[in-house]
Amino acid sequence: MQAVRLDDDVEWVMDPDNAGARDRQLLLIFNGMPVTHALPLKKSNNGGRREMKRWKQKWAARDAIDRDDPAVLPPAVRGQHALFPMKRTSLSIDTVRRVLTRPLGGYEAAVAEAASFARDYGLSDAWVRKVAEMIRLALAVRDAEGHDLVPEEMLDELPNFWTAVGKILTRAGMLGTQQGPAPLRRKRPPRSGYVGTLPPPPPHPPRSCRDCDAWLSGIRRQRCTACQGWRGKRNRPVGRCERCHREGLPLKDGRCRGCCLHLYLHGPAADEEPFTQLWIADPLTAGLRILKGHLGYQPSNDHVERARRIDERRAARSQLVPQLALPGQEMLFTTRRDWTPLLDLDRSVQSLPELTEPASRLADEFTTMMRDQQWAMNQKVVNGRTLTILLSWLGADAPILEADAVELARQDTNLSAKRVCQFLKARGMLVEDPSLHRDRDQEWIDQALAKLPEQIATEVQAWVTVMRGQGRREHEARGYDSIRRYFSGFLAVLEEWIADGVTSLREISHDDVKKAIGDREGYAARYRHGALRSLFRGLRQEQLVFQNPTRGVIVSKNTTLPPSIPSDVLAGLLDQASSAAARLILALAAVHALPGHDIRHLLTQDLSLSKGRLIVRRGLRRHTIYLEEFTHRLAAEWTAERHRRWPGSTNPYLLVSQQTAMDPDYPPVNTTMLKHVGRAMKLSLSELRQDRILHEARTSGDPLRLMRLFGISDTTTMRYISAAHPEKTARLPR
Repeated sequence: MQAVRLDDDVEWVMDPDNAGARDRQLLLIFNGMPVTHALPLKKSNNGGRREMKRWKQKWAARDAIDRDDPAVLPPAVRGQHALFPMKRTSLSIDTVRRVLTRPLGGYEAAVAEAASFARDYGLSDAWVRKVAEMIRLALAVRDAEGHDLVPEEMLDELPNFWTAVGKILTRAGMLGTQQGPAPLRRKRPPRSGYVGTLPPPPPHPPRSCRDCDAWLSGIRRQRCTACQGWRGKRNRPVGRCERCHREGLPLKDGRCRGCCLHLYLHGPAADEEPFTQLWIADPLTAGLRILKGHLGYQPSNDHVERARRIDERRAARSQLVPQLALPGQEMLFTTRRDWTPLLDLDRSVQSLPELTEPASRLADEFTTMMRDQQWAMNQKVVNGRTLTILLSWLGADAPILEADAVELARQDTNLSAKRVCQFLKARGMLVEDPSLHRDRDQEWIDQALAKLPEQIATEVQAWVTVMRGQGRREHEARGYDSIRRYFSGFLAVLEEWIADGVTSLREISHDDVKKAIGDREGYAARYRHGALRSLFRGLRQEQLVFQNPTRGVIVSKNTTLPPSIPSDVLAGLLDQASSAAARLILALAAVHALPGHDIRHLLTQDLSLSKGRLIVRRGLRRHTIYLEEFTHRLAAEWTAERHRRWPGSTNPYLLVSQQTAMDPDYPPVNTTMLKHVGRAMKLSLSELRQDRILHEARTSGDPLRLMRLFGISDTTTMRYISAAHPEKTARLPR
C-alpha cells in the first residue's frame, strides 16, 4: 500500500465532483485508534459539523434536478400588470435553489452592496451568503411580476431577512415605491430548544368530532372542546344512544350530547326525526352557551370571558364612528382620548375608515419622506400605521393634538408617535402639549421634592430657586442637570436626617455635617461635601438658616496617578473598530484627548479638511485642533460615509447615527454610542484620553504645551505634570 500525501489530496477529496463512488476506498490506520467511517478531511472538533454540512450542500446542489426551472417564477413581460394580484405564500429556500443559475439583472451589484453593508455593521460572511439568497429570490419575484424595481410590499413575502434586503436594495437603488397599503410587521416565530433539519408537521386536515360529528378545522384533537367537557363528567354512563343508535358515547337520559342539543333547540317532536343538526366546533359559538346549565356542561371561565370580549368588540365596531376634527372648532373642555376600543378591533389597515382627500395627500407625503430618507422597514410600518390611524379617525382638516398621538402610541408597542409628531409639526398640523416637553431632570427634582416632608421640601425648593439664578442675589443660572447632580449628592443625607427626627435644616450642626461626610472616603467624600456646601450656602443667602454648618469642614484631596495603558493593548486598536465613525472617535480620544462631551457636540461646519483643522466649542471659548495626516484621513472617510448613507441629513453635528441623522430635532448622538465603541475595545474613552495627556506630560514636561495642545485648564495640567514628574512639584521641607 502506497503512502497518501494529505496536503496534495485534501482539496481533491473535498471536491464533490471527485467524491463519488470509487473501486477502492483507502483508510488511514493508526496504532491505538479505531477504524471509523470516511469523513471529510477538514473535519475538526469545533467546525467539523459545519464543514460536513457545507460539503453536503455542495453535493446536493450539484445533483439538483433543475437549477433553473422555467416553471418556478417565470419572467413576465416588463410593464405588464397582473389582472388579479395575489400575495405569494410559498416562497422558501427551495424556491431559491430552483432559480440558482438564472441570470438576474442587478444581482451582482446587490450582492456587492450586501458585502459593504456587512462590513459597516460587522456581520459575517455566512450572513452575506444567506442574504444573497433572499436577494436572488426578491429579484426573481420582480422579474415574475414584470417590474423594473422590486416593489416594497414584496419584501414581506420573503421568508427571512426582509428588513436587511430592503435596506440593501435601497442602497443599491433597486427598491421601488410601495404600490399598496403598508403591511403589518410580521412577528418572528418563537425560538425552539430543538435545532434540527426536520420540516414542521403539516396542518391537520379538516375532520369531524368523534362524538357529535361537529366540524373541526385546524385542531389537533379527536373531539371538540364541548364533547371533552361532556366526557369529563363523572358517573355518566357510556353506551348506545337511544336516538342515533351510535355506540360508545357518554349518555344523559339515554341520549348523547349531539341528540340532547338537537332536542333542546327543536323541541321534543324532533325525537322521531331521522337526522341530527350539525355544528361548527367552536367553544365560543351559541351552541356552547345554550348547553350551559341545561345539559350539565359548564364551560371554563376563560371561554366565557373570551365570548364576552368578542361580543363587546362586535358591539363596539358598530358604535365607533370617525370623529373628524373641523377647522376652527374649539374644544369646550379637554379630556383624555381612549383608543382602546379602536385598537381592540381588527389590526389591519383595511378595517379603518377611508381617508379623506387632504388626509390621503398628507399620508402620501409622509410615505415619500420615509422613502427619501431611507428609513428602516420596521420604522416605516410603525410610523406609517400611527399616522394612518390618526388621519382616518381625526382627519387632516384641523391640527391634531400631540396628546392624542402620544396616548395612541402608549396603547400599542407596535406604534410610535415621535417622528409622526415631528412630521405634523413641520407642516403646522400639530397642537403641542407643554406637559410632554418638560425637562427630564426637572421632573426628577419635582418628584424628589414631593417625597420630602413639607418644611424640608420648602427649604430645598428655595435652594433650587437660588441655583436657577432667581434668589435674592442675581447670578448665572445653573441647568437642571447640574442641580440634579448636586441634589443626588445630599439626598441620601437628608433621608438619614429625616429618619433621625430632623424637621428643619436649621437643626443641622457642624458635627452633623462632619459625621455625614465621615462615612465616605476619597471622591465620594468630596462629592458629598460639595453638595452639602452648595445647599447651605444657598439657604444662608436666602436667610433660611442662621449659620452655614459646612463652614470649616475640610476634606483631604488625594491626587491619584492616571493609569497608563500598556502598548500591546494600544497596538491594533483601530483595526478592531467596526465602522468609520468608531475609528474617528478613537482617534479624537486617543490622539487629541477630547472628552466624550466634546466629541458628541462637534459641528460639521467646524471641520475644515482643506485647512486641516477642527474647532471645538466649549461655551464661549474655542479650542483649535490641527489635524495630522492620520486623523485627517479618518475624518475624510467618515464624511464620505455619512454622505453616502444619509445624503439628505441636515443634522449639524459631525457624528450622527441611524436614529439622529434624519431627526428633525437635530439631537447629538447618545452617550451609548461612545460607550459601545469603548466596550468593543475593552477600554473607556476617558482612559484613552488620560493616557494620551499623561504620555505628553512625561515626554515634554511643559505645562503650557499641555494647555495649548489639549485645551485643558491650569489645574488639570498641573495634576498631570505632578503625576508624571513628582520631583518638579514636590515641596521642600522648611
